[in-house]
Amino acid sequence: MRPVIINCDPGIDDSLAIMLAVLSKRLKVVGITTTFGNASVEHTTENALGIVEYLGADIPVAKGANGPIKGRRINANYVHGNNGLAGIRLPHRAKAVAESAEDFIIDRVKAGDVDTIISTAPLTNIAKAFMKDARAMRRLKKLVIMGGTVTEPGSVTRVAEFNFFGDPYAAEYVLHTGVYKLMIPRDITQRVIFKPSDFSKFAPGKRSELAAKLIRFYQRFYMNVLDLDGNPLPDVLTVGIVIKPGLIKTKRMQMDVETGGDYTRGMSVVERRSGEYQRKAVTNVDVAVSIKPDEFLDYFIRTISSRKTTYK
Repeated sequence: MRPVIINCDPGIDDSLAIMLAVLSKRLKVVGITTTFGNASVEHTTENALGIVEYLGADIPVAKGANGPIKGRRINANYVHGNNGLAGIRLPHRAKAVAESAEDFIIDRVKAGDVDTIISTAPLTNIAKAFMKDARAMRRLKKLVIMGGTVTEPGSVTRVAEFNFFGDPYAAEYVLHTGVYKLMIPRDITQRVIFKPSDFSKFAPGKRSELAAKLIRFYQRFYMNVLDLDGNPLPDVLTVGIVIKPGLIKTKRMQMDVETGGDYTRGMSVVERRSGEYQRKAVTNVDVAVSIKPDEFLDYFIRTISSRKTTYK
């Protein structure tokens, strides 16, 4: 199994992403690091601890940043509910580890316990880890980032995707670190839509019942506010791509993030011009440009519906 750390802000889709990672039996989740985003870091940490215990897994959770490197904190309670988890509270006995998220990441990478970080949240924890010990962090083989947008409109503003808008300074910093980066942008996540008719495909069971409750809450925003036929599952898709890389095709791109601007804060700035501009582009990230939506949704539903419980 591929050893990974999941950097997240649970969050409905982050919680579903953790469920997929654990139940897939294809990833060894070495740890979960939490941050602000969909809710405060206090809520996201509680939600992470709760979902881990709900799954019967033994995964350390490290609490991270409660705000961006610069600027004010945002949240998405209008999408995820006041506690970030549709108002659902999952009991847990475990507590977060004593280490901060950035130290947890550095220590696990330095020890060789993890070769991939999956980030489905603002990149503050990861930026701080690179700032604190870049030499250790360069041992990382892969950083998979749910964030940004190339041609799609933004999610929190007209041009900015939520995770990049949440901490554009961290996003810009991380994009220029010397490790391999795979970007899963809104261009791809918006092509995978979980529709109301898909609920009937879940097999009975406590995990699929929780997943359905979370998705129904989440779906209201996307269907009522954005007029979609259902809802995307961006963070779940990102984990799914790590498990099944054949789901996507990628293109190497030059990407930067706007850190200021009254209207453009958090905007992904991609070199899209042709000819000599492309030849001179200083590419820094592989970007997913196509996806097999039906294959992913089928895999997600089957995995969440699985009755297997063993996790090591």
